[in-house]
Amino acid sequence: MLAPHQARIQALVGRSIEAIDDALAAEKVALDREGNKAALGPDHYARLQAVKRLVEILEAARPRGSAEQGGEEGLLLMDRLHAVFRQESHARPR
Repeated sequence: MLAPHQARIQALVGRSIEAIDDALAAEKVALDREGNKAALGPDHYARLQAVKRLVEILEAARPRGSAEQGGEEGLLLMDRLHAVFRQESHARPR
């Protein structure tokens, strides 16, 4: 049913993950009376929503029955995710 759309779906998931990655670094910004931007610090709400969406994508991509049946596949996926996030956090300039 979705096979004809597989390339498009993969592209959309890739774009979604890029948007999530951007949102994980979201900062609040306001304009003062003169129109100058003022940085207000991290946008915690946007960052939490990004994590929520990432979890939804990962849950949708997880093979059915892996973690629920006590298999190791769920643990391996989480270990890989932790490794990727550690790698990304060291590579990202602060």
